[in-house]
Amino acid sequence: MTANADLSNKMGSQSLKLRRRVRVLMLLDAVDYAILAPISVQRFHTLAFLADVLSPIFGLVPISGKILKRRSFPYFPELQWEIDRLIGLDLVTPLDLTPIVEKSNAYVSFSLALQRTRSSPVLDIVYSQTEFSSLRDYFRELAGALSNIQDAELDSVTKLDVTWDSGHAGAVIDYAEWRAQNYSKMGADRIEKMAVQAFGDGDARLSPTAKINLYVKYLKRVANG
Repeated sequence: MTANADLSNKMGSQSLKLRRRVRVLMLLDAVDYAILAPISVQRFHTLAFLADVLSPIFGLVPISGKILKRRSFPYFPELQWEIDRLIGLDLVTPLDLTPIVEKSNAYVSFSLALQRTRSSPVLDIVYSQTEFSSLRDYFRELAGALSNIQDAELDSVTKLDVTWDSGHAGAVIDYAEWRAQNYSKMGADRIEKMAVQAFGDGDARLSPTAKINLYVKYLKRVANG
């Protein structure tokens, strides 16, 4: 069996671990597409969080259903584990390593860049499947929407996302697992309704792309006062 065929079979079995690893590569590919690379770990986890909570707008299912609000920004330990594995496989390159002390926590922050030459053959296999080509388009749209937000604004913008704001520090925020309270999707729906009413056509609907962009622009505008 060839390596390509082996990967295709594993993707067909929908291994969660492999899907998380592929998701990292796809998100970093979207980062390249939006000219955001290299991307800080903080921005990357925020992108992954928003990709989850806003995925129903594109008719997609989030890969994670909950997040522990353990830091000032979204952080997925299982996703970070996959990032570390991909760095070890030389598919992702870490850059700009910086020690961070946050209250009682200390860790090393860094930026991420796709190792394009080695990752392209893997992504070619992934994108040959319809499910993942649709996900690619969604990730690229979201990364493009976030490209207008500077790192210095990211914390304040993220804090205004209604799902992230719904939990206190140390709480588990459930948006697609048990209670499945996806306030981000509800907020985006509300903003869409207000937008179409403003144009005098309450029956109109925005495209998923327009809806994502409008939601991110709303967060940025409120964050900036």
